[in-house]
Amino acid sequence: MKLQIDLGKYPNIERLLYSETETWSDDAAVLADRIGRQFDERSYLFTNPDIRVAVEAGHIESGYEHWLRHGQAEGRIGTGVSRYCNRLPWSPRVDLERPRVLFYGPVSATSGLGNAARGYAAALALLDIELEVVDSTAAIYPHLKMEIKPHTIDPDIVIVDHNADALNNFFGIVDKSILDNAYTIGIWVWELASFRNEWIEQFSAFDEIWSLSRFSLDAIATIAPPGVTLGVVPCVVEEDVIETTFGRSHFSIPEDAFVFLCVFDVSSVMERKNPYAAIDAFKAAFADDPSVVLVLKYHSQHAAPEKIEAMRAAATAPNILIIDSVLSAEENAALKLVVDCIVSPHRSEGFGFNVAEAMLVGKPVICTNYSSTLDFTSPDNAFLIDCKMVEVDLTEGPYPHGFLWADPDREHIASLMKAVRQGGPDVQRRIERAREDVLSTLSRRAVGEIMDGFISRICESRSAFRNLLNLERRKGYVWRHPRALGHYESLPDDRDWPLISVIVPVYNIQRGYLLECVNSVLGQSYPFWELCLCNDASTLPETIELLEELRGKDQRIKIRNLSANVGISRATNAAVEIATGKYVAFLDNDDTIHPDALRHYAEATILNPDADAFYCDEDKINSANEYVEHYFKPDWSPEHLESCMYVLHMIMVRKSVFVDLEGYREEYTGAQDYDLLLRLSLGNRKIVHIPEVLYHWRIIEGSAAAEVAAKPTALNNARRALEAYAKAKYGPEAFVTDGKLFGLFRVCKSRTNAPPVTLVMTTNNSVKDVEHRGRINLAVHLLQSILEKTDYPSYSVLMVTNGTFDEEGRRLLQESGGREVAYEGDQKNFNFADKANFAITSASTELVVLLNDDMEIRSSDWLWALVDLIQDEGVGAVGARLTYPTNHFQHVGMVLGVNETAAHIYHGHDESTVGYNGYPNIIRNYSAVTGACMATKLSLFKEVGGFDTAFATDFNDTDYCLKLRAKGYRVVYTPFAELYHFESQTAVRSSQSPKEKELFLSRWSEVIANDPYYNRNLRRNSITFEPLEDAWPV
Repeated sequence: MKLQIDLGKYPNIERLLYSETETWSDDAAVLADRIGRQFDERSYLFTNPDIRVAVEAGHIESGYEHWLRHGQAEGRIGTGVSRYCNRLPWSPRVDLERPRVLFYGPVSATSGLGNAARGYAAALALLDIELEVVDSTAAIYPHLKMEIKPHTIDPDIVIVDHNADALNNFFGIVDKSILDNAYTIGIWVWELASFRNEWIEQFSAFDEIWSLSRFSLDAIATIAPPGVTLGVVPCVVEEDVIETTFGRSHFSIPEDAFVFLCVFDVSSVMERKNPYAAIDAFKAAFADDPSVVLVLKYHSQHAAPEKIEAMRAAATAPNILIIDSVLSAEENAALKLVVDCIVSPHRSEGFGFNVAEAMLVGKPVICTNYSSTLDFTSPDNAFLIDCKMVEVDLTEGPYPHGFLWADPDREHIASLMKAVRQGGPDVQRRIERAREDVLSTLSRRAVGEIMDGFISRICESRSAFRNLLNLERRKGYVWRHPRALGHYESLPDDRDWPLISVIVPVYNIQRGYLLECVNSVLGQSYPFWELCLCNDASTLPETIELLEELRGKDQRIKIRNLSANVGISRATNAAVEIATGKYVAFLDNDDTIHPDALRHYAEATILNPDADAFYCDEDKINSANEYVEHYFKPDWSPEHLESCMYVLHMIMVRKSVFVDLEGYREEYTGAQDYDLLLRLSLGNRKIVHIPEVLYHWRIIEGSAAAEVAAKPTALNNARRALEAYAKAKYGPEAFVTDGKLFGLFRVCKSRTNAPPVTLVMTTNNSVKDVEHRGRINLAVHLLQSILEKTDYPSYSVLMVTNGTFDEEGRRLLQESGGREVAYEGDQKNFNFADKANFAITSASTELVVLLNDDMEIRSSDWLWALVDLIQDEGVGAVGARLTYPTNHFQHVGMVLGVNETAAHIYHGHDESTVGYNGYPNIIRNYSAVTGACMATKLSLFKEVGGFDTAFATDFNDTDYCLKLRAKGYRVVYTPFAELYHFESQTAVRSSQSPKEKELFLSRWSEVIANDPYYNRNLRRNSITFEPLEDAWPV
């Protein structure tokens, strides 16, 4: 059924439907029908919520009706319809030896865009072509209501020198029919690493895109569709032929001063030009020294008067000169000649005329080591400023918040200014090299040769069929609202859903694996994502071919190609550079994610808006494509992280935090994720765990997924990263040793600084028969083992008795500097909590270790192991590894909600047990540890009220740990404090107190139901971390 359109009712459709040679006919009706079928109603309404409201209220029949009446004239996007869908493809003439070229550009504009256009026109004039230049300055100043004269030639090639965001203005003046039956070239420049995907429709207007620099072209290439040829054509930079007699006095510049010049156009966005950095650096370098002057030259101050006022306030030093008047061409040329150095601390540049022109006239340049200026600057011809990436803080002009640009190092700028001021052979050498480089690469002739090569290639490889095919591909390449790209009806639309950038570095991966990886992202139930693929100079044909096939597959896919292989860390950083999301999620190129993965992550950000990083549970994919080896992780566990990279996948980080940390560090490649998490931990960032299996790690021969030892370099780098972290957090004397299992680590603090510790024991002077030890006095036996085996130099023993104690024990106490204190509480009705409170509060040191008397020391550094951890200001209690005399576990950590209340994991298992992910052998966070051997702080003990005496016999230690956690302190288990525990020798009991159990369950019901260190997908009737039946496999 054909769509019937009343052209009187919808006049704005007429220009889209007609060309100069057509009249309304059946063909036009077919075209109208095609537009109606292409129109994406859902996308238009999602993109334009005001129209959506009007449609739902019945004021407008549909979004399509609004677009026909008003929307297209208003420039509204999200239609699903390309405004170039009726463009006629090029059918090249047989004789193209001297092609007719029509060039549109702002050749009369007094701006950088005007300079570029005039240079291109001049370079084209050198070629053997029939050239017509049409001044289209009106397109960049639409408010002036200027005209663009009609062209006179019938062109073979049409070049439109206007940026993607200016094309709506351009084609509002010039009819789109200029694109018909011609090979079309757009000249675009963009200053950020990522191109705005709202502009993807503009690719449909052109067969080829030229850009001013490799940086700019690479940005455009990230979303360029297949079939669009891309090329770099730099700007023409030549010396002004204007003769000038103006000297320094004309500009009120001191004759004998060394002068730095910073030039910028306020309308080009001050934050991007970044004069503030030049001011700060100049002040830091020279203060008020009158022999050095900084000149700030700008124009178009009307574009940002408040920012100019703030900048002028910062530039009040007597040796800073401001020139804000409009200068003539002669004056501008003279100003560059009378200064001594050009400073350009830009955040990003599309080309960098001021830098290139200064190099040409023999002035040293100090400029940011980033973006387009790197096409013609290097350490050999310029002074490049160190920088790091930062997010665009607020949307500035066309540069949206969340995109990235550079933040030049002000200290480095100051040091470079001093170096240039000092002068010397190095400065002169760079000046000479700079002039040579600009003359050889940016002259009119050099640029003309590049254009000539491109035009010759176009004429020689003409193919009407290929042109038609490419044009058909691009007609559907239009921006749609992400919600319209799939079925996301279940996603609430009343939330501020974040854009998540999925980061995938790619290198020589099998086609099938990469395709599965990409498809797992395309199949997400969450629409607000972008997939940033960075090809790390792959050489495998199937990898390269698939990446090209992915171009244009989905508007949310971005592809960046690196010219040289730089490794996974730098390739990942390069992918992040083109990311525009609020968060970046890291996915390996051979792994996959669950269809709901990004939705879970997005929901987690809504629930935890202050969190900076997120991770999930995972499993592995074996060679049969089966999910194996589940890994249900605990919530964020800083001490666990110091033993190993337990987080693994999928890490998602707030992008601003990632770039503030300067991304992955190349020196830790192979352990780059671990290094990142350690640095996040060091900064006390909030990190959230999502307890769902959302990541599938592929097992490939030779990968870490297959075997921990497969990548020794990665393990070495992990150790180095941990050492750097330990020294940063705990001081230069901290060091890292091997853990109890291969691939695990242990962080040790200083061994020269041993804070005093009180070992507190409560005893009733019991004498018992103990297996393999005979009949012993329990407390005396423990005291002897402490004195014989402990290598910690600064401890004392406090023995709390009932008033009687073995004489041998008293002698040992006296000789070792310990003391005995008689318990003053009720001795008939045993209350361990009360006795422990009395004992601990009798200590005189901040660090206290509570010990049952039925123990025996096994490892000489047991106390070091406890003190290493309890010293951390965030840790409230530390528990030890306790085994029975039979070498079976008594305590290696406690979990809640197992066996109704709390349980000792792996209780009764042989001490050789590795356990789930090595847990018995890892320093790890738990909700509670046993009080049989517990290190704590006296101040914290008092802060939380010690042990609750309502728990006379049961749960007192667990309750104490939970009170600490409620105050924000962590509880840690260490396997390196090893003791034997002759449990039940102190007090023989057959069951828990029902009253205390009821109190414990009522007080801590929420924590018991949701132990953060015991994954909710694990069984509640097992102490060996077995999964629930419905939790896995996926």
